[in-house]
Amino acid sequence: MNRREHILAMGKTLLLLGFTGFAPAHAAEPKSAQANWENLKELAAGDVLQVEMFGGQSYVARFQSFSSVAMVVRGGTGMQTFAREDVLCVSVNKESHRLRNGLIGAAVGCGAGLGIAAARAALKRKEYPQNLYFKVDGPILGVLLGGIGGSLAASLSGGDWRDVYRAR
Repeated sequence: MNRREHILAMGKTLLLLGFTGFAPAHAAEPKSAQANWENLKELAAGDVLQVEMFGGQSYVARFQSFSSVAMVVRGGTGMQTFAREDVLCVSVNKESHRLRNGLIGAAVGCGAGLGIAAARAALKRKEYPQNLYFKVDGPILGVLLGGIGGSLAASLSGGDWRDVYRAR
C-alpha cells in the first residue's frame, strides 16, 4: 500500500467515525414546568434565572427570594421585584459539565484511534513484519480522534435552561 492509499484509508475511517460515533449520549426531554408559583422553592439564592414577562421583556438575573405575590432578583441594575401576575416564565440555568464531558470524549476518541490502529496493524502483520502501522498510526489516530472527541463532547454539553414556573 503506497502513501496515497494509506492516507485515503485513514480519511475513510475518520469520515465513518464522524457519521456514527459522535451523537450526544443522552437527549433528555425538557421537563415541563407547571403553573405553580411554589416551584420557586427549589431555587437557591444566587441561581442564574431567565425571567420572561408577559409584555415580551426578558431578564437574566440571580435569584434572591420570593413570596406568594412577587419574586426578587439581582440584575445588572441592582435588586428588582417582579409581580407574580406579570411573570410568564422563570427558567433556571443548569450546571454545565463541559470539562468532565470533554475529558470523557477525549478518552473515548483516543481509545477508538488506538483500536483502529491496532486493527490495521493486525491486518497488515503478514505483509509488513516490522509492523510500523501501530507505531505510527496509533499515536496519530489516538491524538487526532481524542481531540475531535473531546472538543465535540465539550461543545455539545453546555448548560441548559430548565423551566421552573410557567403561567398558564
